[in-house]
Amino acid sequence: MADIPDTGKTLPRRLGNLRFRHFRLIDLLVRMGTVRKAAQAMSLTQPAASLMVRDLEMAFGVTLFERSPKGMVMTAHGRAILDRARIIVGELQLAAAQARGSAEGATQLLCVGALPRVMLDLMPLVVCHTHAEWPELRLRFIEGVASQLLPLLRSGEVDCVIARLTNDVVASMDADEFHQLKLYDEGMCLVCSATNPLAKRHRLKLQELVNADWVLPPPETVARQVFTNTFLRAGVTPPTSRIESLSVVSSMSLVQQAPYLTIAPSVVAHDWQRLGLLHVLPVALDSSLSPIAFLCRQSNRGANAVSRLGTIIAKCAARIRQPLSGKRRASSAAR
Repeated sequence: MADIPDTGKTLPRRLGNLRFRHFRLIDLLVRMGTVRKAAQAMSLTQPAASLMVRDLEMAFGVTLFERSPKGMVMTAHGRAILDRARIIVGELQLAAAQARGSAEGATQLLCVGALPRVMLDLMPLVVCHTHAEWPELRLRFIEGVASQLLPLLRSGEVDCVIARLTNDVVASMDADEFHQLKLYDEGMCLVCSATNPLAKRHRLKLQELVNADWVLPPPETVARQVFTNTFLRAGVTPPTSRIESLSVVSSMSLVQQAPYLTIAPSVVAHDWQRLGLLHVLPVALDSSLSPIAFLCRQSNRGANAVSRLGTIIAKCAARIRQPLSGKRRASSAAR
């Protein structure tokens, strides 16, 4: 369809004809690819869904989708609207959930996207704090890496994200799209079980670890990149993984029970070593890690609940930074 010129007076009237289901349809068309499947998901007839697409295009004055042999293909105009449409859907669904929670006596629900690693120490501190100081808050966690969580933050499916920001992830974000707050830096280390023969060694060379059985995170994770770079910079071919796991807890539990090695966050590894569950190997890893940070949408930064939760997370992160600094000084002295 030809673009409809906006006179400044007709646009608000045209947009006023749209309903929540129109914006949900935009998201479903992109996810499912055809009008028929999107219509089925919304319990509509295909002609009704097609008419809604026409309503959307008339309201915005541009063509949002083009038909192709493979289904509905979003135009550049449609892609410009997609993120905003998802935010509208996400915010309204969140409002409905909060309204239900209010009726049940809970007045606030926040959805947090979190790196699995921070669920081991940072988020338990946050939960303890909010349980005591903010009992009406309900938290929902979605675990993943930054590349998985930022699209959810962008679409409004989560209210904030705690993740490690790599250069690639930062490059994928628009300027001023998200508010960012650095929480802390953290190193990684290699670990084995407390009964593994390697636990008795005071010195190790990377070459000695190449043929070991490894539980490693996926290649796209920061931890795996640190692991690989450590071996490459030493001129050693990086070991392959016998088992691949994104979960830090799962990896360390496997290492505790079987003759495997893995890479783990330093603060968590030293805590498990103190409990006699694991042993930190005497190997220095590449230290060029990206910081763990708190992110929220700029448009949501002023929201009282998100801002308050961000302040709590920052305070709890400060408690983690202190022992981390002590461990780094001890590690440097040992080298």
